[in-house]
Amino acid sequence: MEDLEYSAIPEDRYDEFRSFVRYAFRPEDGPTFDREDDEREPLGEARGLFARDELRSVCRHHQFRAFVRGEWRELAGLSAVATPPEFRRRGYVDRLLRESLAEYRDRGWSFSALWPFSHPFYEQYGWATGAAYHTYECEPSALGGASPEGGFRRVTADEWELLDPVHRSRADSYALTIDRTERWWRERVFDGWSGAPYVYAYERDGEVSGYLAYRIEEEGGERTMALSDYAWVDREAFRALCRFCADHDSQVSCVRLRGPTDLGLHALVEDPTDLGCELSAGAMVRLVDVEAALASLAYPTDGSVVFAVTDATAPWNDGRFELLVEDGNASTRESDADPDVRCDVGTLSQVAVGFRSVEDAVRLGAFAVGDDRTRSLLAESFPAGPVSLSDGF
Repeated sequence: MEDLEYSAIPEDRYDEFRSFVRYAFRPEDGPTFDREDDEREPLGEARGLFARDELRSVCRHHQFRAFVRGEWRELAGLSAVATPPEFRRRGYVDRLLRESLAEYRDRGWSFSALWPFSHPFYEQYGWATGAAYHTYECEPSALGGASPEGGFRRVTADEWELLDPVHRSRADSYALTIDRTERWWRERVFDGWSGAPYVYAYERDGEVSGYLAYRIEEEGGERTMALSDYAWVDREAFRALCRFCADHDSQVSCVRLRGPTDLGLHALVEDPTDLGCELSAGAMVRLVDVEAALASLAYPTDGSVVFAVTDATAPWNDGRFELLVEDGNASTRESDADPDVRCDVGTLSQVAVGFRSVEDAVRLGAFAVGDDRTRSLLAESFPAGPVSLSDGF
């Protein structure tokens, strides 16, 4: 068996890391690259799988704080999983993912998320779809309406702190909202994946109540206003953002934005049929450590449930665990008792973050629940709610 070592990638080998990632995600760029862009210190921490000091497979880890069930919690973001073609089909990614989960557990990160190139691929390793989104396209005029109070002004990266409270207010409505750092604002929002966007803030009564970031894309002689990020504090601020987009009708023929499935954009336009709308699966989620994750959550009612969890990738999760809530305080422990519910780690992850309801999990056969008492207790303990992970990584 090949002797493999999982470790951090030394800074003097970042060019190798970048070449792996470029080939996996931007092969159309060819073997050359923009060195000034690529030599910037990467966000996150680069990890690699080595065989006799030869790099075989890579990934990147991000440490986030995400809003889950009423509190900000540590969440590991997995990205840039890449293996060059000469080393594929040898089980390297399998080993890389197992080692990554073990590292997350050691660091106390009980939740994880990723944006997959293929949902079925990562499902086999225990991740499950944890969010969905709609992509809307329409003519700018469809978003018109009454002129809002207040006004807009263009903002720079040095003003990111003005926008941060608006973004953080999303957590009141959507689980998995990321608590952005200054660097994340500067490099991912103001610099962007595909070049720097325009960023405008909506000000009302002397305060920023909304913002949007967008690029103008041109293809076949037609221009599209493509929103990469936006947020608002109330419905009127959202209407103002829509009107701002509508006011570009002399420049663009289409506005495109991606948003949570309960965005309610159809209710804001005069004719809902003017909106093109496509539903897509979003980011995937996973419990890194079932015991730690379940014990960290808040529950509205006391009770006890024994879970029998299957997890083929993280052996510490493969077993029976009792969740006990007494006087509002939760604890977990391994158990030999007969299970009240049987499930795989992916379904439990969906239920834990609120993306899937217990009722749906039972109906789909993903939760095998022993009796009505347990089903009622689970439904009360794990209420479903809106989930939206808008940040890419």
